[in-house]
Amino acid sequence: MIYSHIKAILFDKDGTVIDFMHTWYPLFSRFVQGLAQRAELQPQEARALAHDLGDRDDDLSPDSVFAHGSFQDILQIIQNHAPGFKYEDMVQAFQDGFSGHEIDAKPIGQVRQTLETLKQRGYLIGLATADDDANTRHTLGRANLLDLFEFLGTHNSVKQGKPHRELMDLFCQTYGLEPAQVAMVGDTRRDMEFGRNSGAGQCIFVRTSFPDTNAEALAHTVLDTVNHILGDIGDAENTGDE
Repeated sequence: MIYSHIKAILFDKDGTVIDFMHTWYPLFSRFVQGLAQRAELQPQEARALAHDLGDRDDDLSPDSVFAHGSFQDILQIIQNHAPGFKYEDMVQAFQDGFSGHEIDAKPIGQVRQTLETLKQRGYLIGLATADDDANTRHTLGRANLLDLFEFLGTHNSVKQGKPHRELMDLFCQTYGLEPAQVAMVGDTRRDMEFGRNSGAGQCIFVRTSFPDTNAEALAHTVLDTVNHILGDIGDAENTGDE
């Protein structure tokens, strides 16, 4: 057992079990190009829009509005640069970004083997993501991970996503658990805030995206990747209260 009181583990998706940049940056680039064309933005304005949506010098922040926001959140950013831009035009630009391009969903490290071992050890495995249900299933399927999750907590599952506690409450109600029996594993401050807000028994931060000392400060445990969960807890950095 990793922690004697933990019975279940909730994982974030992008940046935690799925390589966020490899999977989503090509789509993001095509999406922004489509927005810029539809809004007739000049190159400098298009770059400013890309930055506000999450672009960081040809890198994509896993804590960005593109990664965690709803379509309405994204539309608000777009309208800051292109007043009056329509919701349906945004959705079409997003769909065009997918058109003819299958998602190349890449797992991080040996994630499948890690999840299989955790299940063999008796842990209930769930997912808590800001993505919608259809895209989550498609992405996990492409990464050969879908069958390993008993619970998929998505944007469609609740009214308020992370960092609000609704997804944790739904998970616990579904399986008869208390939040203190659940570990939350993620790669962003939002994930750690979600764990803390919901009373998770462990908040485990993984350093698979951008360095974030604020997120690490909220975590009970800091690991390099989810694969290190299988190691001795003494290998982890205990940064928060137990």
